[in-house]
Amino acid sequence: MRSARSLPSYRFAVALFAAAALLAACSGKAKSPTEATATGSSLSVATAATQGNGHGGNGGNGGNGGNGHGHGPHGPGQPGDLQFQIRADVWNTNWSLSQGLVQAFVTGSNLTQIDPNSAQLSGDSTGAPITPTWTKLVRHQFMARFTKQDAISLFPTAKRGEHHTVTLSFTQNGTAVQLTDTIRIVAPASGAPSTDGGD
Repeated sequence: MRSARSLPSYRFAVALFAAAALLAACSGKAKSPTEATATGSSLSVATAATQGNGHGGNGGNGGNGGNGHGHGPHGPGQPGDLQFQIRADVWNTNWSLSQGLVQAFVTGSNLTQIDPNSAQLSGDSTGAPITPTWTKLVRHQFMARFTKQDAISLFPTAKRGEHHTVTLSFTQNGTAVQLTDTIRIVAPASGAPSTDGGD
């Protein structure tokens, strides 16, 4: 009699177990919406990273192209690379009594091709050009020296405060060259020694 009364309970338990097994089998075959979203997000991140690296590479190529546009300096021997400076650049009208010297300096390319015997200094006034008392190529510059007496004779009517242009002329490799610089004239007060520059 006890076995007859427990039979329905046993069948119910078997059915419940079978239902649970079926549900578990279905769950194992299907992916949840959450899993699908996570997978999609991972793919998007990976794609973005790959694209970002690609752009970076292109940028690097652009940088290399930029370097290709660089220009080097002009080489020596180009026109206009010679520079001239006169020292002193303040000239005194009382230099006619001076035993000092004025020096001309030339820097630039092919200085060894300068003919030292062709060097002359002239002014923008009526004085005749003068020749140096000494010339020499010293290190990387050509030098010429003129007496102060000769130099001030380039401006026989010079007055205090005037500015003048002096021109150094010479030939370089057979070509005539003229370089200019500027000087300022000073003069002592009437009857007084000069204190404005130069002896």
